[in-house]
Amino acid sequence: MKKKIMAIIVLFLFVVSAILILLAVLVEPISVKQSVFTYDLYDTIPENVSDYASGSKKALGAAILDTSNVDVGVVDIYDCEIIYGKKTYPFKIQIKDNDPPIAELIAVKWEIKVGDTLVANDMVTNVMESSNYKVYFDGEEPLLEKTFDVPGTYSDVYLYVEDEFGNKSDRLRVSISVGSDQVAPVIKGVDDLALSLNAAFDPMSGVSASDNLDGDITGKVVYTGEVNTSVLGTSRIVYTVRDNAGNVTKVVRTIKVTDEAFDPNMVPDIGNGLYITKDQSATRYNYFSTIRKSKFTTIQDIDTVQTLIKYLLESSVYVNKDDQSYSTSYSVIVEKIGNSQGFASAFKYMCDQFEINCSYVQGTGKSEGKAWNIVCYEGEYYHVDVTALFKNSDGKYFYSTPEMTQLGYEYDISSYPECKTNYKIG
Repeated sequence: MKKKIMAIIVLFLFVVSAILILLAVLVEPISVKQSVFTYDLYDTIPENVSDYASGSKKALGAAILDTSNVDVGVVDIYDCEIIYGKKTYPFKIQIKDNDPPIAELIAVKWEIKVGDTLVANDMVTNVMESSNYKVYFDGEEPLLEKTFDVPGTYSDVYLYVEDEFGNKSDRLRVSISVGSDQVAPVIKGVDDLALSLNAAFDPMSGVSASDNLDGDITGKVVYTGEVNTSVLGTSRIVYTVRDNAGNVTKVVRTIKVTDEAFDPNMVPDIGNGLYITKDQSATRYNYFSTIRKSKFTTIQDIDTVQTLIKYLLESSVYVNKDDQSYSTSYSVIVEKIGNSQGFASAFKYMCDQFEINCSYVQGTGKSEGKAWNIVCYEGEYYHVDVTALFKNSDGKYFYSTPEMTQLGYEYDISSYPECKTNYKIG
């Protein structure tokens, strides 16, 4: 019986030994705690095997940690490993950017006009973010830019700065005041014209009108005046168009009916009945195109108008002579000399190149023949007499109709837009 018991004990010990041997073979001496370890950008990553793996003290002490290809300054997922004996235990280290961008608003309150577009990126400054980022308006769909077509005050407009990893800045709140539309529409195809006797003439042929918000409003153009091509002489047609915001544009068109043979080498100056040669027209265009690139770099109409006036005052000479050789835009722009007709023609030509609404006005000043201009800026019309500024240098360039009357100017007021206000350059 004792022998039987001893045999069972020996067998039991053998089985236990076998199991222990098998477990020793099957169970890894080291096990990685997780497949991916995540650290923030620029963090110091651990350098001990025990931070990444479990195992006996002996095994961990003999194991080698390899994280040599990890760059804590670059967001990425890196392959790493622990080497123990002849076996490797792979894992990954992820470097992640969890810090949100920091930014400041250029301004908390913004004042714009109807139809203006704000670009979110242009509304922030001092952005602290090392990765790529975008700035957008908050909403159902993030917008990089936003157009405001309706007047009013928008006090709850929010911006976010978001980096390429999805981290968002604090919400930035701005207030936007949208003023009413003050941009007048533009009428084209109404240059002054010379017609042969008995020629066919349609006042609306080639005429178009457009508005910054309403688009094509040619159908709203109306005109007054008649042209009888069977009668020699000069007639005027006044074209008027009004946009949905109530801004009005008026343009006076002069039509001359003549029985003179047309010289194919001559072209209208600015449509005021005077002509220049084709060569003079080409020279004028090339000359002004050159100086435009170097001198006229402003982006607002009123700034451009002021710069044009100052340029004419500084570059050309005024002569009070009723001589056609001084009466064209060519004489003032290229030859640098002219009378009131020449300066008014030059000023209109230059404004036309910038698509600024400008009219040529023919009348009298203190009972003498006189020409000047009317320009439109943000729906308001102003008288401009460049030649008068050779004597008056007080900085006042723009006049109202009542002021012009007080100064002794006379003209057909009904044919031109009314200038209700003045504008003084500060």
